[in-house]
Amino acid sequence: MEVGGYPDLYFREDYGLWVKLIAHGAIFYNIQMELVDANIANGFLNRRGGIRYAFAEIKLQSLMSDLGLKSRFSAFFDGSLRTFVFLLPSFLRGKIYMHLLR
Repeated sequence: MEVGGYPDLYFREDYGLWVKLIAHGAIFYNIQMELVDANIANGFLNRRGGIRYAFAEIKLQSLMSDLGLKSRFSAFFDGSLRTFVFLLPSFLRGKIYMHLLR
């Protein structure tokens, strides 16, 4: 509540909250236990892309820059790359996820 709660970022709310917490000095720790066993269902790649997702990524990158966590150049560069991927057709996005990001 001290950082204003979740920002209005389509499908990026958790990331936005983490960014705000980091900017305000919160300390995070990755626990060594899996808490969720998730499978990728049909339609996953369709939900993880598109124009709304791209705009939310731009807003997230801008938030990181506004909070001083990255430079404007870095936010623009990272946001441009990620936005490009979000705007690709889902079958191409899937190839990137499965072959380049894993």
